[in-house]
Amino acid sequence: MTNIWNNLQQYPLKVQYPNSDRHLIEQVPLLQKLTTFEQDIGVEFRHIRMLAQAFCTRPIPQNDLTIEDNERLEFLGDTVLNFVVSDYLYRHFPEHHEGHLSLLRSCTVSNPTQAVIYDELGMQTYVDYVREQLRITTPKLIEKSLKAKADVFEAFIAALFIDQGLESIYAFCRATIFPRLQDFISTQHWNDPKSNLQHCCLALRDPNDRNPPLPEYKVLKSIGSSNNVQYKVSVFFRKQRLAIGIGRSIHDAAMAAAKNALEQHAQMFPLLHYQKSVLSTTITNNNNNNNNVNNYNSKRKNNSNENNRQQPFSLRNMKTRNEVSAMIITSAKMKH
Repeated sequence: MTNIWNNLQQYPLKVQYPNSDRHLIEQVPLLQKLTTFEQDIGVEFRHIRMLAQAFCTRPIPQNDLTIEDNERLEFLGDTVLNFVVSDYLYRHFPEHHEGHLSLLRSCTVSNPTQAVIYDELGMQTYVDYVREQLRITTPKLIEKSLKAKADVFEAFIAALFIDQGLESIYAFCRATIFPRLQDFISTQHWNDPKSNLQHCCLALRDPNDRNPPLPEYKVLKSIGSSNNVQYKVSVFFRKQRLAIGIGRSIHDAAMAAAKNALEQHAQMFPLLHYQKSVLSTTITNNNNNNNNVNNYNSKRKNNSNENNRQQPFSLRNMKTRNEVSAMIITSAKMKH
């Protein structure tokens, strides 16, 4: 009976050509196109059809090239990415509370973050080309949404994991995702005020309390006519009213209340200040020991405004795609 669970099937696209399918490149224009993307990221896939499948959005016609769309890859990629980011954060920020680690992970693997990297690596070009070659009929407008971009990005992560192994995911994340953490923390770039407030409240919990108190929201009243109604919502924590918010919907009013609570009671949530001091120490230590990070920082462009502040991390701030490739190749040689 145990053999059923231990004898795993090989990944479908590896069954036909177990060692490599790169010999098909000369015969298939779609695969030829994907070699440009490989050059951009500094990775040569042994099974390049896996990369093609990652860019293959549903629904697709029956074909022998990708066999199926990227939906199953998306499922796997989401899990792999969450694991790698969680492992990195757990080891990189040993002094941070679980609540803060969860916040950082949420930002790091969020749809907007993945969509930004999707755009910076020019993935849309290859999605469009696959659409054209396989005659995919999904509207382009849908495919360009944040969620659709994140889905393709996660499918790519899975393809990279299947073809190159887990270390390649660490290398890719070191080059494209982890450098953004500094901006996430310094700008307090969390999912939303309600999530941020909840995690800050959880950070104050008693470790022995299985049911820690959480923020509670109460609708106080509605204001205005039915066509122009506004809601007034109050947020409480430990039976203390923290703040009031007003919005055109109960959801918006609750968000406003959470935002006001974080601003008006910042001294109550040491996590908001502590995370910055820990980040500063961690970044300083890493810069002294990690030449790769120093090289990356030296290539960041400066804004031309009067404050001459550095721009947030972006692959577009680099001079050429070759720099992205170099970062990934360098990262692959480093221990995670």
